[in-house]
Amino acid sequence: MPTKTYLVLALALMLALSGCIQQPIEEEDDLITGADDEEYTPKPIFDGTADPSPAPIPGNCDAMETQFEKDQCTFGAAIEADDPAPCAGISEQWLRNNCISGIARVNLDTSVCSEMESAYGSDNTNVKNSCISEVAIEVFYKDECFNLRGSLWEVRCADNMEKRFTQECIELESQAWDSLCWDKAMQICNEISSQSWRDVCIKKSAIESGEEEKCMGLHGFERDTCIEEIAAAYKNAEICESILDAQIKQICIERVGTGPNPTLE
Repeated sequence: MPTKTYLVLALALMLALSGCIQQPIEEEDDLITGADDEEYTPKPIFDGTADPSPAPIPGNCDAMETQFEKDQCTFGAAIEADDPAPCAGISEQWLRNNCISGIARVNLDTSVCSEMESAYGSDNTNVKNSCISEVAIEVFYKDECFNLRGSLWEVRCADNMEKRFTQECIELESQAWDSLCWDKAMQICNEISSQSWRDVCIKKSAIESGEEEKCMGLHGFERDTCIEEIAAAYKNAEICESILDAQIKQICIERVGTGPNPTLE
């Protein structure tokens, strides 16, 4: 046998003994999916025959699993439909009231507030008046109050940035805002027959306006705390000087802390 043939046989024997040449391994069954590896097809979340999120359609709210989800669905349905009627289907009294007041605020419709319910008996005067106060505040968030659309101020001043900061335009802006927003809010507050609740409405509106002069129509504690809230919001200790009660004035100054806020001056 030729020498070259011996060398080939010897090399093959060495490789076999070293483990470099192995028998082919047969494929074993897949312990997870079985012998036949079927292609995985994810299941759809829903079959397309029904909306997976039926809210806030009133008729679908009963399909929700928990009472809380049903109430939230009904709340959303009432707001979406701009109709307080579905609010009556909410199980929790506080959430029913939130539903009713929400619709009243959106539409600036105080008549809806009469449907508010008291947790302490049949007399709903307090919760109704509170609802009316919230409607009054909502006036300031309407577009016409934000933008003073169609106002005399806009016609004379809004087209010229430099002119906007003249005394004439500042006064016109105040007059336009008063007629469009403040007067409308006060009309709503005046629907409240109770003097104490009417003062609460005026106070909330004055604080929302950010003008301490609006607090001057109030009396005593309500007047002084109204001014205090505005001073604290604007970080302006000078506003505190309008407060009559010495203790409230001191509290106001302490709340302001750092004095006038230079960014607001």
